Amino acid sequence: MSPAMARRQIDTALGPVLRRYREQAGLSQEKTAHAADLTVASYAAIERGKVAPGWWTVRQIAVALDVPLGELAAAVEAES
Repeated sequence: MSPAMARRQIDTALGPVLRRYREQAGLSQEKTAHAADLTVASYAAIERGKVAPGWWTVRQIAVALDVPLGELAAAVEAES
């Protein structure tokens, strides 16, 4: 598998993982976005897989969801 193809699989896996953690935490997209210092539109686009965020943004979302970054990365890897 090419690096670009692997990256796309990870990008598309991130959204559903974030949604699952957000829903388990009982948070809305709005509350999660605010806690991660993102706009709701930006956060929603990440969850839908329309935007591939940088690691700083992923870290901010992980903090907002109270999920260790390593746990989030493992969940994304398992999903892809």
